[in-house]
Amino acid sequence: MLRVVKVLDGPGFSKKLKGRSLLKVAEGCKVSYPTLLRMRNGEADEINISTLKKVMDFLEREENGK
Repeated sequence: MLRVVKVLDGPGFSKKLKGRSLLKVAEGCKVSYPTLLRMRNGEADEINISTLKKVMDFLEREENGK
């Protein structure tokens, strides 16, 4: 089964998280705060695709007002 995941580059992803409460994002997508912090700061060497999908899905829902 083909899976499509919307992915941003590092700076684009950081921009999406900038100005947001990482605690709120962490609670909403069930990803730990330290992981989000490393992702936002570009310090995460490797990011699991399921983690990235959880974060992107949450941000998309939030942007769509759901």
